[in-house]
Amino acid sequence: MRHRFAARSDHPEDIVRAIANHLEKPGSDIGETGEAAAKEAKVAFVFSGNGSQWAGMGVEAFRENLHFRQSFTSVSALFRFHSDIVLTDLLTDPGLDRKLADTKVAQPLLFAIQAALSDSLVAMGIKPTAVFGHSVGEIAAAYAAGALSLVDAVSIVAKRSLHQDLLAGQGTMAAVMLGEEAAKAFAAERGLDDVCVAAINAHNSVTISGPANEISAFRDAARKAKIPVQILDINYPFHHPIIDRAKEAFLSDIPDIAPRRTELAYLSTVTGAALDGTALDPDYWWKNVREPVRFQAAAEAALDLGCMLFIEISPRPILGSYVKETIKQAAVPASVVATLLRDAGANGHDPISASMARAVAHGAAVDRSRVYGKRDAFIELPALPFEPVELRPAA
Repeated sequence: MRHRFAARSDHPEDIVRAIANHLEKPGSDIGETGEAAAKEAKVAFVFSGNGSQWAGMGVEAFRENLHFRQSFTSVSALFRFHSDIVLTDLLTDPGLDRKLADTKVAQPLLFAIQAALSDSLVAMGIKPTAVFGHSVGEIAAAYAAGALSLVDAVSIVAKRSLHQDLLAGQGTMAAVMLGEEAAKAFAAERGLDDVCVAAINAHNSVTISGPANEISAFRDAARKAKIPVQILDINYPFHHPIIDRAKEAFLSDIPDIAPRRTELAYLSTVTGAALDGTALDPDYWWKNVREPVRFQAAAEAALDLGCMLFIEISPRPILGSYVKETIKQAAVPASVVATLLRDAGANGHDPISASMARAVAHGAAVDRSRVYGKRDAFIELPALPFEPVELRPAA
């Protein structure tokens, strides 16, 4: 069925209420509507990078969803081997907004939320065909694909954030509505030699990185040329040549890891193509730190694999517009949905269940055994709507 309404709850009365609310006024509190591009759409998990974090993220998921809470707690425990930070405490820390400016806090917390999100969705029956991530999001994607163990993934995040912290105060980044070559030419024509393209997000959208004064000069010139530019609230020039001096220390600090082949397609945003999981060695993770993020190419690769539903694994949606632009360029009927939302509020409802319902409403295939066990709760409806037959799932 192309047009769908989905709701999930452990309480039957909530489902009945959601349906009744939807019939009265579409858009109920625990129900989701959507349009499926295919009967059972292939799914890509898309992991956001820096910039998606916010104070209060993940709190409702931790409170309301057992899978999320268990996974997040496991990640938090592993990070204690690398720092004094207690991620479970940080979730409700009243000073988190200020602390998120420190990448040694922001990156571990982001990874923990993403790992818990993907673990929860898989446990609830949604399995991706492909995964890819933006910058630091690649590590969570590699974990979700099975290319990295949780121990190895946590180690990489810890060391990555520690060495990237060397860039603190040395620059910033900005989102620009230009293609890669156009952005490079725009900077070169104005003598902004230390501005580089840090990410190619879509055919008409890049992220630039460099010293704060040159990023500001780029913005001012772009505004005069009617080119949209938004300087990001980041005190680091990520994916910039300035990090090169940390390469030797970074590589020596990464512990022995054992990357593995995966059943899922791992789409690299370093190369922009599918990559065998065994290639995700320390050298690869240095390239992940240093090279520009080829996000557009990875999204195109997912479409080439037949993925028709992109689920953003993120504390809030920030990549959807880029994926939608790539979908538009490809002229295919794919969809993009979010998982956690910043403006959802504390309503006592499980945001992970809402994410699952949102995905199903947009065509995601569900492993029924994960949700219902051995009992198949699905029944065949009468072929004709006027057949007076009452059907109920077996108890």
